Amino acid sequence: MISELYDNYNYIIDPHGAIGCLALEDYQNKVENDSVGVVLETAHPAKFLDVFEKHLTIKPEIPERLASCLDKKGSTIKVSNNYNDFKEILQK
Repeated sequence: MISELYDNYNYIIDPHGAIGCLALEDYQNKVENDSVGVVLETAHPAKFLDVFEKHLTIKPEIPERLASCLDKKGSTIKVSNNYNDFKEILQK
């Protein structure tokens, strides 16, 4: 789907969005031929450079604001599955 959208529309979609397009296409082919659908993406394709480099010849440009985050160190906090514990951490 990524290659198809790029080849036909010069649009680079992220892998999650591509799955949404495939699901919509499957639905339209099996259930509702006359339907119109919308697929929304929440991630920039540049977040998935490893997928693009491994499987496609397309290379998304990395926006400056994303590039500035790539070298930052991540951090995690362990939280129990108790809602009140979670709420307390959010309110700190």
